[in-house]
Amino acid sequence: MELLTLQADKLVGKEASLVEEVAGEILQAAGNQADLSACTVVFPGRRPGLYLRRLLAQGVGGPYLPPEIYDIDGFMLRLASLHPRGRGRRELDPENLVYILFKVVSSMEKRPPMCESFDRFYFWGHQLLGAMDEFGVELVDPGFLASRVPEAMLEAGLTSEARGIWSILPDIYRGWQDALRNRGLWSRGEIYRHAVEAMEFGPDLPPLVLACGFVAPNEAERRVFHALRKRGVLRVVNQEAGLLPLAPGSPPFVHVHRAQGLHGQVKRAREIILSWRLDGAPDPGDVALVLPRPEPLVPVLNWVLEELESPFNISMGYPLSRTPVADLLDRVFRAQEGRESGRYYVDQYLAVVSHPYVKGLGPREPRSRDAGGAFRVLVQRLSARLLERRDRFVTLEEIGETASGLEDVAPPALELLGRVHQAAFSRFESLGTVGDAARAVTSLFSLLVTLGPAGRHPLSGEFVGTLLDILERLSSGPISMERARPQGLFAMFRHLVRQSRIPFRGMPLEGIQVLGFLETRCLRFRRVLIMDMAEGVLPPEGHPDPLLPPGLRRALGMPEVKSTVDISRHHLHRLLAGAGEVHLIYSDADGKSPSRFIEELVWDRERQEGRVGAMPVHQVEGRIDHQPVSLGGAPKGRAALASLAQRAFSPTALDTYLHCPYRFYLRYVLGLEGLRQGPDEQVDGLLVGKVVHETLYRLYQPFVGKEILLDDEVEDRLQGVLEQVLVQEGGLD
Repeated sequence: MELLTLQADKLVGKEASLVEEVAGEILQAAGNQADLSACTVVFPGRRPGLYLRRLLAQGVGGPYLPPEIYDIDGFMLRLASLHPRGRGRRELDPENLVYILFKVVSSMEKRPPMCESFDRFYFWGHQLLGAMDEFGVELVDPGFLASRVPEAMLEAGLTSEARGIWSILPDIYRGWQDALRNRGLWSRGEIYRHAVEAMEFGPDLPPLVLACGFVAPNEAERRVFHALRKRGVLRVVNQEAGLLPLAPGSPPFVHVHRAQGLHGQVKRAREIILSWRLDGAPDPGDVALVLPRPEPLVPVLNWVLEELESPFNISMGYPLSRTPVADLLDRVFRAQEGRESGRYYVDQYLAVVSHPYVKGLGPREPRSRDAGGAFRVLVQRLSARLLERRDRFVTLEEIGETASGLEDVAPPALELLGRVHQAAFSRFESLGTVGDAARAVTSLFSLLVTLGPAGRHPLSGEFVGTLLDILERLSSGPISMERARPQGLFAMFRHLVRQSRIPFRGMPLEGIQVLGFLETRCLRFRRVLIMDMAEGVLPPEGHPDPLLPPGLRRALGMPEVKSTVDISRHHLHRLLAGAGEVHLIYSDADGKSPSRFIEELVWDRERQEGRVGAMPVHQVEGRIDHQPVSLGGAPKGRAALASLAQRAFSPTALDTYLHCPYRFYLRYVLGLEGLRQGPDEQVDGLLVGKVVHETLYRLYQPFVGKEILLDDEVEDRLQGVLEQVLVQEGGLD
């Protein structure tokens, strides 16, 4: 498909720097003067504007009046604010917008069942909000939407919930627009719609607007740019599309590497970057480390970038769901979900207090450092004591009494345990509104940051800060007063955590640039390293849209998933064409295959050369080099030798020896047993199988040849049999 749908006034080659060309255009239009304010520049994203400002300063050679530089969202907001109905409106975060959308849908006479409660609506609210924004940027009219309702009702890809929404979707859309207007609010879709309408009022704009690097613009962007062209103020600067020119016989500047997993990818990335000998501070246009998905960011930070003397800048978000913050929050929620009659399941209680953020609590004053260690000791001893008890459910009061009964427990540690019980357990027992939940989580992490390691671990400041920003929006916005069941609140917060990204703040024009794939748009780098070049990652794997399946998207004239593949291909080839050295790394672990883009590059090179293997794929060893530690042989006295001579070794014992001889020595020679089953350990699968089979055998053996009546007596007998088997097989007493 043809992606560059805007008529280009200047077409820049793929190997050129688009930002440099734009800087030249601006300086030429200004007659190389210091006043550049007569121009407005619009890019698809924000980062190119940072590079443009630096180039303009270098070109002018001194102070200058800069042009107005926008990303497309900012430019559309400026235009929409010039609309008579757009003045004074403000933007709102997605969570509060979903809440307003819930109020719109729940007020309708014919509303879907999901509107019975906000927590049930929450997931579909995000789907609806995304659809509303797409309708706005593609200028889908509510009346046109209503004409597609019969087709939607017949669409085989819609679930019953989606069909219920589609039956009233045009009314929802109209109500949504009215609600935003009445409250003086914006959504992204309405910003774009009003920007198009604002062009009819002849907004006051500079005499030159440069639209730079736009690929497959949406309908609203096309309408705005068309109106600007009619006014004679638009100049479009774009780059050539198409595949990379790979001339026969030319040395390959694209190198492909295959690794067995993430460790192998990071290992090869480290080798490549260290081989570049980046002493000092490299120019920000020298090196780009591109991560199409954010999950490898922390390993890359720890194993690659921290060892370099060169500075680096991270300009991509990291999933909040992959942090210790999200893990602790999930443990707190699970403890409440497993609570019965005010009693906590022991394993779930211990999962909370054994989390590093909680277990490491202690006063921050230098003279009181031992108190932190005292609380860690208290948690360990309390865990051992609770696991020795037969009761699997306990109250917080019983736990406090057990802790007080332990010998040599420091009073500050006991006091700290009480504060943990209040912040991590009691505060969550009676949640009624979204604001209650937000304030409870805020209180918990305030304690952890003030008295624990949550404020001292690497990157924890970014992790906790992102969560606290979200909680502030929830506790101060209109959503805060909405009532919901605790289970619904927990599900809502989990979904919110999964959707949140952590922004890393840095200096965008210093050192190695660590970027997401789309952040490379319009930029050129001399050396490029792209990790995770697997199919489904780049191009990104499309997820089924429960509200707008492909058939309906075509009927509404909205872009299909296929266009994202073509857009990704365009950006990749443009990035590679401007580089002098490129390394593409992918993993073939878990049945993954290389990206179709790698296959295309390899095939094109082989076709040009007329031979297989023209672009070799370099295999990476997945092993991380380390020096093995030898513990040597353990001395064995007569008692140990006699014990070993009389022992019949089980498969479990042999597996233990092969996996870790030292653990075998501790358990089978010295006879040391670890703690009983705790929250962070997995129950042995063989033990589970033995317990289940033995329990079923003993339960049903008396009924052989008889009719089984599953009454209360059988259920009571099951409990007794299970306890007997657990004592004999599991060692529980």
